[in-house]
Amino acid sequence: MKRIFVLIAPLLLMMYSCDKVDNPYPEDFSCNSGNGSSSIGTMITNSIISTELASDAVTKSILLEDYTGFKCTNCPDAHEVAQDIRDTYGDQVKIMALHVTDVFAAPTDGTVYPDPFSQDFRTEAGEIYVSQFGVFALPSGLINRNSSNGFYTIPFASWETEIDARINEMADIRMDIFSAHYSEDTLKVNFDIEFLEALDGDYYVTINLVENELTSAQYTTGEVEYDYLQKDVFRGTLNGVYGELVNSDPQDMDLHIVEGNYFLPGNSIDPNTPNPDIEIEDCHIIIYVYKSDFDNGIFDIYQVASAEVTF
Repeated sequence: MKRIFVLIAPLLLMMYSCDKVDNPYPEDFSCNSGNGSSSIGTMITNSIISTELASDAVTKSILLEDYTGFKCTNCPDAHEVAQDIRDTYGDQVKIMALHVTDVFAAPTDGTVYPDPFSQDFRTEAGEIYVSQFGVFALPSGLINRNSSNGFYTIPFASWETEIDARINEMADIRMDIFSAHYSEDTLKVNFDIEFLEALDGDYYVTINLVENELTSAQYTTGEVEYDYLQKDVFRGTLNGVYGELVNSDPQDMDLHIVEGNYFLPGNSIDPNTPNPDIEIEDCHIIIYVYKSDFDNGIFDIYQVASAEVTF
């Protein structure tokens, strides 16, 4: 039997700052705890209301996180691999390019004139993920945040092989985004999540804002390219660095219908103020559902979906 949950997320007030990576889910975490964004919302329906059959089999989409920076000379090679993957697999692979670390992504101080590296694409979430997932060198990638022997990062030369090995996996979760509409300084997002199998553990959802493309300077081998096209630039999360709890020990056919209103994210320097450099008309959202077992280092992504921002 299908259990349908309707969840309405209140307007998120501000993102939160984090000085170190500890367990992100303190014991007193709740909708109004102040530990980041508010919870995913108030559950207004929690009952078995139909006997519909589960959805048909669904193929799992894949999230490729490309950790990069405009001062990283080898990163353009990884960008090319990511775009080749997109050309091969299309929309089944979602890409987020996270510009990270002071060494590779911090703006220069203006002593060089003209100063080509004046933009700042770093984010609060990206800087935390670098530590969380052991990103020790750039370029590096994560694929559905799966780990092997405690390591999450995968060298870019292996991205296509790793994705090819997973591309036909069937999903335990179906997700559809109905809208991502921007109006009056907020982004209203409406989507649903259906669990196709009974699963154990806690499942969280994270909503991410990604700018399709923009131009900046970029170090390449032996030179600076001043009009480099950066693609799929991660601009931050809309509902907290680690997202929000959807379900614990979900049952077969549990269906969650979610609607929320969100401010735009800030950058790593000022995460609590919407970043004025974001060109929202050229953005899309990527939403992923993942299993979280922080103590055992499990953050496996079970499903990913994306949608363009509309107005």
